[in-house]
Amino acid sequence: MSWSEDFAMSVLDKSLSAAVLIIAVVVIRSLALNKLPKRTFLVLWGVVICHLLFPVSIASPFSLYTGIDLLEQAFLKSNGFNRAAASANTDLSHGTEQGIAIGEPGASLSLVTVFWLLGMCACVLFFAVGYIKNRREFQTSLPVEKECCTRWLSEHPTSRSVQIRQCDLIQTPLTYGVFRPVVLLPSITDWTDETKLQYILTHEFVHIRRCDALTKLILAFVVSVHWFNPLVWVMYVLVNRDIEISCDEAVVKSFGVSHKSAYAMTLINMEESKSRLGALYSSFSKNSIEERIVSIMKIKKTSSMGVAIALTLMIAVPVVFATDTVGVSNPEQTSSEQVAVTLTKDEGGSSMVSTDGGETWMNEVEFQKLYPVHEIEWWTYDGYKAWLEQEKVALQSLVNAPGWSQKRVDDAIKLYEETLELIKKGSKFSKLVEGDDNVGYAEGSLYPVDSAGIETESAATATMYSNPESTGTTAAADSIDPAVSYSWVVNLENGDTKEFVYATKQELNAAVEAFCDEQIKAGRMERQEVENIMEELQPM
Repeated sequence: MSWSEDFAMSVLDKSLSAAVLIIAVVVIRSLALNKLPKRTFLVLWGVVICHLLFPVSIASPFSLYTGIDLLEQAFLKSNGFNRAAASANTDLSHGTEQGIAIGEPGASLSLVTVFWLLGMCACVLFFAVGYIKNRREFQTSLPVEKECCTRWLSEHPTSRSVQIRQCDLIQTPLTYGVFRPVVLLPSITDWTDETKLQYILTHEFVHIRRCDALTKLILAFVVSVHWFNPLVWVMYVLVNRDIEISCDEAVVKSFGVSHKSAYAMTLINMEESKSRLGALYSSFSKNSIEERIVSIMKIKKTSSMGVAIALTLMIAVPVVFATDTVGVSNPEQTSSEQVAVTLTKDEGGSSMVSTDGGETWMNEVEFQKLYPVHEIEWWTYDGYKAWLEQEKVALQSLVNAPGWSQKRVDDAIKLYEETLELIKKGSKFSKLVEGDDNVGYAEGSLYPVDSAGIETESAATATMYSNPESTGTTAAADSIDPAVSYSWVVNLENGDTKEFVYATKQELNAAVEAFCDEQIKAGRMERQEVENIMEELQPM
């Protein structure tokens, strides 16, 4: 899979998880819009936007997804679903579904990526064209040379240079510009009505102070990236509404709640602009006029309880809906993770192990403490056959459970029957001496080793054995027949690698030795290096 396909899948995953967060904010908004400070919802929308923008995810034990995992485990336990059934699920996803993923769907995935990119470019073009068109109109504006406006600017100093201009092509006030904001007023504005003018300018000043123009640019970018998600468009509409509603609240609190009616009438009397989207600037228009007026008339002094609830929501919603599930950590889990390690020998001939590419070393005792190896035993044909008969019953009970169909159960049984045939033919599969009866790794799983003290880094290495509680083959043999039981990888000085996979130890040793002889003749290996490699290969 290419980097572009990986990125597209990452965007899709983020968009799907953000959909749950958007629904949560929409529900809270519908229940508490007129009961909590309006900036509460801007904070919550900010969490959604950050979740959509940034690929980093934070795990939390209080996450919704952690709770879902716990409920799923409890459900499986209460219904008697054992780990072997879960292992079958893992095997299927690792085998059958993995095979599909690397076949024809590769082309489909590429088409999906292209389709997403085309949609994103179309959205960016849509917003850009609209913004450029409006900016060209705005450039026809003229400065407002009115004493009331000059006085207002002097009474409201900012770190950025703010202009007040007038334009014949607009019907409602608006603000645009991030670094040099401009308050644009219609030329038909009644300059003698200073009360109304104060309401308008204060509203636009709140937009400038909060950098709402920048917020709308970011919002347009988020919508362009996640254009395929209808809930992101819902968010886009509601964020624009809440920006205006929050500004309305700030104006009313600035003048006092006794001005609610007068400010609402000013809003009603403003002629609605019907031809502008206002995607990248903030306007004093009657967008969702009814909701805004109802919100204005219900503004009142925020109680301590309201503040406490708002703070709780601003903390709880991100923690519950914007975080990922937490995995349960335990020593056994740590020991079963796949770890790439290197083995060498010190001056006294004792084996030393490194798990960080040779930066630090530990002896075998220390390594075993960090990565304890499970004690195993090998399945017999009769024992595995008896276990499989019970497992068939358990798997059949999963039919119609979430994620399970009759075909999936049949595939799982087929996979286990193939393993039974391999055991009958002489292949060996392990199970834990203490624990459940899951199929473990095949005979011949390699302990990863490296030749001793070779400065050129030409070495024999392999991959750590797989989790004996999960799949039925070694990590190094995931892509080969499970009956193959011996593998080895030689890393050459120039960075190339040569992998050997054979059914018997004798064949493997002969192949590695022949290859090393060729490297000696070509001048790429020394005899001592080969002897070290073969010495490490013998204990297998």
